[in-house]
Amino acid sequence: MPFNDYPGFDTPQDDTVIWHFMNFPKFCSLLSLSSLFFCRADRFDDPWEGVWPKHYYDTAYWKDKLTAAFPWMTREEMQQQIDINVSYFESSYRDRGHMGVTCWHENQNEAESFWKLYSNPTYGVAIKTRVGLLKKSIEQSRWNVHIGKVTYIDFEKAMTFDQHDHLAAIRIKRLDFAHEKEVRAVVWKDPRLRDHDRDKKIFSGNGVYVDCDLNTLIESITVSPMAEDWFYNVVVDVAKRYGITKARCLKSDLYEKPDYV
Repeated sequence: MPFNDYPGFDTPQDDTVIWHFMNFPKFCSLLSLSSLFFCRADRFDDPWEGVWPKHYYDTAYWKDKLTAAFPWMTREEMQQQIDINVSYFESSYRDRGHMGVTCWHENQNEAESFWKLYSNPTYGVAIKTRVGLLKKSIEQSRWNVHIGKVTYIDFEKAMTFDQHDHLAAIRIKRLDFAHEKEVRAVVWKDPRLRDHDRDKKIFSGNGVYVDCDLNTLIESITVSPMAEDWFYNVVVDVAKRYGITKARCLKSDLYEKPDYV
C-alpha cells in the first residue's frame, strides 16, 4: 500500500475534508494522465521550502550545544563536529530536489482567497476530497506517499527537531503562510542511496506524476464563483469525457445574492 505512515507526520483523520485548487489546464492534465503531480520541493515559489530553523545553520548554536553535551571534546574535535553538523543541514537544503510535494487545503468549505491565489479566478477549478479517499486513490501507485499537516513556526526562534528525520524540514513553513492550513503529500528518494538512478532521472524535471484512481479521489468538482456558465458546462463535459462518473460537479455560489433579502 503506497500510503506510508512516516514517523513525525501529523496525518489527519480519514474523514478530514481537503481541497486542491488549480487552473483549467492543470485540471485537464490531472484527468488526462490520471495522476497527481508532485512538484519538486526546490521548484516552489517559496524559497524557504525545506529550510530548517535559523539556528541549525549557526556555528555558535552548535558550539554551545556540543560543549554542554561533550565537555571533554578538544577544540579541534569540537570544530570538526560543528562543521559536520552545519554541512549536514546545508546539504539537506540542496536535497530538496529529491522530494515531490502536492499541496491540499484543509477546510470544510471552499476558501474565497484560494480562488485568487492558487487557481484562476475566471477559469479556476477545485477538487474536494477526504484524506481517506486520497490514501485509497493511490493504492496502486509504485510510490510510497507520506501525508501530514504542515506546522507553521517562527524560524527565528530555537526549536528542536529530530535532525535525523530527513523529512522534518519539508513539514514546516513560516507563520506568514498559516492561512493555508496545508496538508501535504510527499514522495522522496534518499539521495544517500545508490540504487535509484532511474528515480533520480524522474526528479530531474519539475516533479513526478503519481498514479491515482480519480473516481476514488474526487468527491466533488467546484468551478470558480467568478466563472461564466459556459465555462462550467465545459468543465462538466470534460469530466464526463474522461470518465469521472461519481463526483458531483458544482458551480460555486460564493457570490450569489442571498434569497432572503
